[in-house]
Amino acid sequence: MVLKKSYSLILLLLTILFQLITFGGKYTLQAQEALSQETLAIILVIDTSGSMRYTDPQRLRETAARIFIDLLSPDDYLGIITFDQDAEVVVPLQQVTSSSTKEIFKETLSPKLQPRGNTDFKVALETAFGQLQDAGIEGARPVVVFLTDGEPDPNPRRSRDAAFMTSYMESLWDVVGHFALEGYPIYTVGFSSEIDPEVISRISLDTKGEYYILNEPGELLVSFFELLGNLKNRKGLLEDTYSLQTGAPRTFEFWVDEYTRQVNLVAVNLSAGDCEMSLVPLQGDTGPVEGLTVNKQQNYSMIILHQPGEAYRGKWQATVSGRGSVRVLGDMDLFIKAWLEEPAPSSQHPLNEPFRFKVKVTGGEHLQDTSLKAEVQLKKSGLEQPVVVPLTAEGGYFTGSYEPVDKTGTYELLLRLLLEDEVVNTSFSKVYVKMLPVLTTDFWAEEGYRMGEELVVTASLNLGGKRLLEGRELKVENFNLILTYENGTKVTLPLYDNGNQQYGDIKAADGIWSNRFTFERQGIAKAYLLAVGEYTGRDFFLEKNIGDIAVHPPGTVQINLPRQSYWSLAGKSLSFPVNIKNESAFKETLVMEQLQSLGSFLQSRLVLEPGEEKAINLDVNLHRSLNKGKYSLPVVFNAENDLTTVIPSRLEIAIEIVTPGKAFLRNFAELISSVFLIALIIILAGIFIYAGGLLLYRFLVLPQKKVGGYLLYWRTGSSDTEEALPQKLKLGNFNKEIVTVSLDPGNEKADFILKGSEFVYDIIIRTVLEDPYPFFIQGWKALIKRNLPVKTFLQCTQPGIFEFEGGVYTRKELFDSDKFESGEFGFQYINPKASRLQDNIEGVNILEGKS
Repeated sequence: MVLKKSYSLILLLLTILFQLITFGGKYTLQAQEALSQETLAIILVIDTSGSMRYTDPQRLRETAARIFIDLLSPDDYLGIITFDQDAEVVVPLQQVTSSSTKEIFKETLSPKLQPRGNTDFKVALETAFGQLQDAGIEGARPVVVFLTDGEPDPNPRRSRDAAFMTSYMESLWDVVGHFALEGYPIYTVGFSSEIDPEVISRISLDTKGEYYILNEPGELLVSFFELLGNLKNRKGLLEDTYSLQTGAPRTFEFWVDEYTRQVNLVAVNLSAGDCEMSLVPLQGDTGPVEGLTVNKQQNYSMIILHQPGEAYRGKWQATVSGRGSVRVLGDMDLFIKAWLEEPAPSSQHPLNEPFRFKVKVTGGEHLQDTSLKAEVQLKKSGLEQPVVVPLTAEGGYFTGSYEPVDKTGTYELLLRLLLEDEVVNTSFSKVYVKMLPVLTTDFWAEEGYRMGEELVVTASLNLGGKRLLEGRELKVENFNLILTYENGTKVTLPLYDNGNQQYGDIKAADGIWSNRFTFERQGIAKAYLLAVGEYTGRDFFLEKNIGDIAVHPPGTVQINLPRQSYWSLAGKSLSFPVNIKNESAFKETLVMEQLQSLGSFLQSRLVLEPGEEKAINLDVNLHRSLNKGKYSLPVVFNAENDLTTVIPSRLEIAIEIVTPGKAFLRNFAELISSVFLIALIIILAGIFIYAGGLLLYRFLVLPQKKVGGYLLYWRTGSSDTEEALPQKLKLGNFNKEIVTVSLDPGNEKADFILKGSEFVYDIIIRTVLEDPYPFFIQGWKALIKRNLPVKTFLQCTQPGIFEFEGGVYTRKELFDSDKFESGEFGFQYINPKASRLQDNIEGVNILEGKS
């Protein structure tokens, strides 16, 4: 029986580890910002007291710990502590990193498990707490797994001393309270059927963990695997028991797709016999599988398929062999997961207070919003069938509510994530509904706060709409406001109901808990209330999620006065243009005040939205009694919020009061200046348009007006094979608008001369831009429309003609690939830029109409 219980312990620890890897424990709201973090920081605490000599003679704790270590990811952190009446840090909390590191952990642990001494829970938990506090690990979820076979017994000689044990247990609960406040869940495992579950169950429930008592193997396997399937936040593959009495192997199949991150398979022989398991893909490469790890021991076999690539997607087959009764557990870890943030898993919830569900999905960012759905299946006492609560996508979360929380007891919540109506992820949690007070507060996080801002936070415990007072029924141990920033920094503000004005508490024992709080750290923080105590003889651990608090710098408003001096007649209105920029994250209100009364402002307040920048006119009506002369008008800008800085906060505006005659001369001078400025702008604009157009014409138009391409030519009617071969004339080499090919050997001005013809005339190729506008306008047009209407023409001087497609011409438009004959030569014009855009040929057929 001891041997079977020990093997059941191994299965139990595997179940817990599966749960931790996928859901990371049931922990308080301050740890919920880490819900999407897959990395764990685990402290494994193992009882080595003298009683272990009888409850674990096979040292199955070591076997369980070895499996536990093997299942950890290289990114995880592990620390190991053993304890009796003292605690020893066997492995300081550190990253697992590799298989070789795991082997070092296991070899270091092995000699430290000799049974000895008493059982001091407090010293063990204090050591574990110190490890988590001192490690300073960011981005990993803290978890403690606590293995014991008994109850706290730090000093057997004083175990019957009621005062000693009461004091000891009070100090133990203080330590547990520290775990609860820090959000460190403790999973307790009692592997003795004789253990009293009261202590270990409270340790777990107070810290949002779970507790397990090892009973008969068969019962434990069924109940624990059901718990695993509900809690692990993975997709279950298999839960079965195979009878391999004949030794014939059993197989099962499953699919791996693009959402599969890891497959975990464990087979345990319940008969303490041999057990072996293998895994192969049913298609594709049957060679060694990358990412496949097999751990074979005498009575169990474990397989992990980590991040299978695209080549391994499809159907897989697992084979289990051995003799006896074999229990097989299988799970699939997906890249896409759903995490229940509210209500906090394993939390205590007041009766008649509705559930407000808030679910975070990770890994599904690339999916269409409409392809993902989420729902909660809720079970409670008195319901024959679960109630399905559909959740709605809102602000990056899935949210919903359930109103009739009308019965005390355990509410089971099965969170289901569906992709195209197929369940891809499940997460099971429990919420314990009790006759408890409801947390209320006036502290909310709607608009954010400023660094340096101070306020009085008040909160209370209500029941049935009435505020509860401390007394015989209600005892409050801790009442705190806690802010947890994104970088892991935590700020705890204790609240008091003692009438001390230092804490902002007006009256003692009125049920209103208060304290003054100053925001001293910038950033986004999750805020929640946490109350721990006892109501009507029952312990409670209440938390209320307030939401995300945004703490910003105090804010700055910049003011700029473009002009420093102005003039006006007495009794007239004067406007001062001012540029104002609100660099604050808040809406700011400025109040303007003039220190010397020269008139009255038409407006004295200015409201700026966050980040707003605008130019305004400050209008002032000057007093009629002002005499001619120069004045200084100091204007002060004050922000309504004392923490906001206005730069500069004071403007000195120079004002000169002038006579009507001087005012006329100044207005006339300003008019002349304005007219001159407009004329100068027009002249400069004209110069720019003209000169710019000519430059554009030079660089955009002229290059397109040059004759381009080349002309192939050959002798027609010649029996000489060499003369019949085409020769090339490169027309573009001359960078000219007119290129002349002459049949006259004496034409020295021709670009090319073709000898051997009995005719004497020139063949002229020219480009023409058909645009009647001046050159500078053509330049601007070319900038807008790069393809200009440039045409290429072919022309013969007298008495020359050329033949083209049966017609005789002296002039026609020339296109790419056109062939023609003239002066005993054949020609073909090659220029892709001169492609034929239409079938009409522009030219003069001199034989048209003649017979």
